[in-house]
Amino acid sequence: GAYMVHDMLHMRDGHQVSFFFDGIPVINTSIAANVAPLINPKNVESLEVERGGFSSEYGDRTYGVFNVVTPSGFDRNKQAELVTSYGNFHTTDDQLSFGDHTERFAYYASADANRSDLGLTNPTFAVIHDQASGLGGFLSLLYNASSQDQLRWIVSLRNDHYAIPNTADGQAAGIRDLDLERDGLLGFRWVHSVSGGLTLSVSPYFHYNDTHYVGGPGDTPFVLNEDSRSDYVGVRVMLQAARKHHNARMGMESWGQRNNTQFDLAENPGTQMLEQHEMHWAN
Repeated sequence: GAYMVHDMLHMRDGHQVSFFFDGIPVINTSIAANVAPLINPKNVESLEVERGGFSSEYGDRTYGVFNVVTPSGFDRNKQAELVTSYGNFHTTDDQLSFGDHTERFAYYASADANRSDLGLTNPTFAVIHDQASGLGGFLSLLYNASSQDQLRWIVSLRNDHYAIPNTADGQAAGIRDLDLERDGLLGFRWVHSVSGGLTLSVSPYFHYNDTHYVGGPGDTPFVLNEDSRSDYVGVRVMLQAARKHHNARMGMESWGQRNNTQFDLAENPGTQMLEQHEMHWAN
């Protein structure tokens, strides 16, 4: 079963799941720090789910693997599509997308915008200070260089803004906290097949994620400011062999991360009390 707890997706009793876009890893160690979506669901052509007994191609996460298959452009012929909606709490979620293809090359591009007065789960029945808005863009380029080589590039950008919900007392006290998030992904995948059943795939990628909690100027007795940015760069290589009744997979992945966190706690009214800056590297 899959279910939502504390705004996080849990699967098979855990929340450490892996995400891929068209087979390109989306590394993110900020578990429970992000509430913004990685991708607009309108950019999802289909979703592949591995719920257990993982193949070696999927790495080390133990609870679940999701591969998002995005539109390629091969199903469009100089077409544009506009999707818009409006509902309760002044909620709207809109997208403009384009796609086209030639015999060997296809592109798909989209831009989206959303806003709502009911963003995050509110602590009371009353919906107070709960606005959310976001902007995003996505680009997919697919090129079949030959019958043996396929190249794919994807670019994903998002910028999301959330007001932290208040209780009536918090609203009256002037609390106006915000959560600001930015996310960017640049990925590439080369798939090369060789006669005899050998297939090689190489996927270098870069992922940027920034979560910024901003305390409101009316917060008392302290105003919190915490900005955590992570940069991930890596490459995944997999070799697959299929021969008669047998197949085998082997591969490797190497990636590094830089995490830059700024934590400020200021007395209100008064002068700044605490400022802490940490930078960590991991690979």
